[in-house]
Amino acid sequence: MSFFQQFPTIDYDLQETNQFSKRFDIFRHVDVSTTQSDEFTSYLYYQVKDGERPDIVSQKLYDTPDYYWTFFVINDFLQAGFNEWYKSSFDFHRGLELEYGDHGALIFLPNYSTEVVGGQTVAKAENAISGLNVTYSDLRLARVGSSPQDTAKIERFDPFMLQLITHEASSDSFYNSSGTYHFAFSSTATNAGKTAWLALFKTHLVNLGIINIDTTIAEGDLPTYTYTPERAYSSLLDAPFRFKSTVVDQNFEADVVQTTEKAKDDVIGAYDALLRGQGDITNFKSWYEYELDKNEANRQIQYVRPEFIEQFADEYKALINL
Repeated sequence: MSFFQQFPTIDYDLQETNQFSKRFDIFRHVDVSTTQSDEFTSYLYYQVKDGERPDIVSQKLYDTPDYYWTFFVINDFLQAGFNEWYKSSFDFHRGLELEYGDHGALIFLPNYSTEVVGGQTVAKAENAISGLNVTYSDLRLARVGSSPQDTAKIERFDPFMLQLITHEASSDSFYNSSGTYHFAFSSTATNAGKTAWLALFKTHLVNLGIINIDTTIAEGDLPTYTYTPERAYSSLLDAPFRFKSTVVDQNFEADVVQTTEKAKDDVIGAYDALLRGQGDITNFKSWYEYELDKNEANRQIQYVRPEFIEQFADEYKALINL
């Protein structure tokens, strides 16, 4: 609260009953670049240690916890809030458990082919999910051959990584890289909801050249259209966040921007890595590594030189009250 006590107050009708009360105008913001003192922008750097809160760091640097708020003002990534502060090992892993929970992932690579129909060459893309709306809440992914049938809820499809993100799998055996899957509906799905999604699914299959426009798609037909994953991960944290390029461009130079090929170890999506041959299914940065790197990057913060901190705080307060 010591931070917001610097802010001006406004009359605010919290309950929309024409009963106004004084509240801090917390929507105000001052960009540090608006301050004119060069000393303020000549920052020092500090490596946050495991378990150190902002007030503790303020105490170490300024002999008072009261300037903790300045870290959130001058560090761009911290302007998103306290959640971006460097997390201790305990908080980091607890946060991952809360955010990722029981989420898993399956990578589905499209199989492109052509066939001649009526004297014309028709392109087909089997095993492709990109472009299909999978956000219907009663839509499920079911594993073929499981008894009772293994299913999981679908959260989203990531077209860049060709990943279907699922959660709340009915059993530990749901995720199987050698398995085959099809879409299904939950027992609570309404007829109206089923009909609407089946229409979207039919359009998707027509666009991929799998069926023609006259084909009828009913719920009982869903097991006919199966999908085979390239990989299945029971934990999303173990799944690829980005693939690493295995290609070394012969013309690569450190100061030349690549326009066609990637330099070795650059991060790329599933299409480039697995379909264009620029990567390998086993060579990737996982979601866990991504979160770990992001947290480590947040360990280093900028801070105002101690000899200027009072002046900085006074000027910030003056600007926020203009």
